[in-house]
This record gives sequence, structure tokens and C-alpha cells, in this order.
Amino acid sequence: EEQAVAPWLRKAGCAGVCETHCKSNGLCSAIMGVAAEEYPGPIGRVGFDDGLCEVGKRDYLVKALKLTAADISAKARERVAGKKA
Repeated sequence: EEQAVAPWLRKAGCAGVCETHCKSNGLCSAIMGVAAEEYPGPIGRVGFDDGLCEVGKRDYLVKALKLTAADISAKARERVAGKKA
């Protein structure tokens, strides 16, 4: 994992991770661990907040959990802006 992630973090200077489950203890946590040791930079994560999750149809859940394309791209723009700050 580290060998795959670290070069991209170094090159981009930031990262974005979209998960279709809880943000904690998933892919983003692994990337944040590599970033902390290898190349710290802004990391945006999109996914479910910890706690009870809503139940429903996909279209509803994507909107309710802020996983739409617009939500994801907004978080990406936010991270890139943070990189420049």
C-alpha cells in the first residue's frame, strides 16, 4: 500500500478518497497513515460519518450521504485550494 500511495501523494501534494462506507478505518485511514509518515498534505474524504446509517434506495442515499458527483468534486476543489494555502 505504501509503495503505491506515497509516490502519488508526493506528486500531487494532496489526496481525495471517496468511500461508500464509514470514513473511519477504511481506505482513507490507510492513506492518511502513509501521508502522515511519508508526505503530509491535505486529504479530503467523502463517505459515511460514524454512527447509524440511513437506509433507503440508492438515489436517496447518495444525496443524503453527500456522495453525489457534485459533492465529491466540491470536496476535491476544497482540498486543492487547501494545498495552495
